[in-house]
Amino acid sequence: QSVYKVSSYRPNCKIIACTCDEKVFNQLSLCWGAYSVKIDKVKTTDELLDEAKKSALQVGFVSKGDVIIQTAGFPVGVATNILKLDTI
Repeated sequence: QSVYKVSSYRPNCKIIACTCDEKVFNQLSLCWGAYSVKIDKVKTTDELLDEAKKSALQVGFVSKGDVIIQTAGFPVGVATNILKLDTI
């Protein structure tokens, strides 16, 4: 749900959507400006944010030194309740 909210503002940046769910991965391809990345299933919020950063770096969507904003809903299925400003 975080991706859909951010996408609705049509930001002038990439929206990197990380998910471990194949169905959600495919659905996100219909979301404006979103690039889907499949990640491993995680148990904690810290693992979720770290895995998302690592995956975005591996596929080349971000580079070392880039500033990113991470949003998430955790546990999975809840509304967005995490916002984190970070550097790769």
